[in-house]
Amino acid sequence: GVHGTGPEPEMDRERWLAFGAARDAWVFLGGSGTRRCVHAPAGEDPEAGPAYALPAFDLRLAFEPGDFLQGNGPVNAALVERVVALAEPAPGRRVLDAFAGLGNFALPLARGGATVEALEAAPELVLRGGRNAEANGLRSVRCAVADLATEPVPLPAGAFDAAVLDPPRAGARALVTALVARAVPRIVHVSCDPATLARDARILADAGYALVSLALVDMFPQTHHQEALACFVLPSTRGG
Repeated sequence: GVHGTGPEPEMDRERWLAFGAARDAWVFLGGSGTRRCVHAPAGEDPEAGPAYALPAFDLRLAFEPGDFLQGNGPVNAALVERVVALAEPAPGRRVLDAFAGLGNFALPLARGGATVEALEAAPELVLRGGRNAEANGLRSVRCAVADLATEPVPLPAGAFDAAVLDPPRAGARALVTALVARAVPRIVHVSCDPATLARDARILADAGYALVSLALVDMFPQTHHQEALACFVLPSTRGG
């Protein structure tokens, strides 16, 4: 897809339309408040907007230009499958999805049967996540706005069986500290910065958590950027 935000002379508009037709791509023109779809791929509804699929979970997640998305669709699909396997969702289990975006992990976790509390700082993404849950028939996802970077972190009341974290480059120090205080038994941490992952891992290790899984995810091939996926558990709950 293409999103143009500058002035829109008629000549440029015609060029964008030609580009969209040649590439069978979404084309949006305009800035915040004036953005509109001027070309949709064949078979897509311009009013519904773009979406991406997670076939393993029979999910379709709608998004809008400017939303945060993982940049590599096939790798993201594999990452989601691995995260869900590590989080071990099941009926009767309650999972926290922190920095939830528009539901990339929350909805697959709910598809696994868990009740999911999805927290995200950006209100527009929280709205999108709720709509995606509804559109996919998932009633066990609760999406809420929450600042997860400032202490005290506003976690929902009650116990969690697992937590999934996908923080920005700054990491999740405040949230990890709050999860340690709650003794959440299983923490799945997706990181785009090894340095802040190491810092967060030290907090967990000092609290008695064990690192049981660590993998690198080549989200951006032929660059130095790597996603890392780590799973930590409290030894007393490793089988739970």
